[in-house]
Amino acid sequence: MKWKEILIAIDEKTNSNNLTAFASGIVSSFLTPSLSGNFLGRMYYYDKNKRWKITGYSVLANFSQFLVSILFGIMAVQFIPMFFEVKNWVLYLISFVSLLLFGLYFFGEKVFKNVSITRLQSLFIQIEYGPARLKLLFLSFLRYIVFVTQYALALNAFGEKINTTILGLIAIIFLLVTLTPSLFFGKVVVRESISISVFSFAGMDPLTAAFASFATWIFNLLIPAMIALIFVKKKK
Repeated sequence: MKWKEILIAIDEKTNSNNLTAFASGIVSSFLTPSLSGNFLGRMYYYDKNKRWKITGYSVLANFSQFLVSILFGIMAVQFIPMFFEVKNWVLYLISFVSLLLFGLYFFGEKVFKNVSITRLQSLFIQIEYGPARLKLLFLSFLRYIVFVTQYALALNAFGEKINTTILGLIAIIFLLVTLTPSLFFGKVVVRESISISVFSFAGMDPLTAAFASFATWIFNLLIPAMIALIFVKKKK
């Protein structure tokens, strides 16, 4: 749905390459850092004069997902009792940085469109006329809810009861995974390591945490990437 919003913004809603470009973006995102990788596969299928717009709008859409993970992760850290020992100044600092990031997301072009680099000026000016940022944020929220639900159901399948504490711990895991750099394969090793650490701290069996995390990685990243390979082809 976010990709469709980008296509509307670049006036390519009926392009025959749209599905192929979307699939290619899934594959490139799987093989590269997730915050920036999907546009690498997408932009090849469109005219050169639109590729920089696709890059900017894709990064904007990815940034909206990043912000949602940060927001709910911070809320979970503050409200789950076992994490109350986190230093207040750390929470204040993270919250302050998050506010700055939200400000950058909604108003960044007003600051950066006056930079002396012509291409960057054009990019930030175009962002004003790009996909509606509030809508991208809402779609990212829906995607986040789906992922949290999947993770909770995976834990339940391995014997854990779903409750608010489990949901909060999942939000914290997503926060830590989002903030942790990784080069490829959807942070497969990083995700499992963080999951085991967080859930073990909460008293959960490490194997349950590892299996649930790995299961969600298979369903959300590996299988979609394998299916996307079927649709990746030369542009028409």
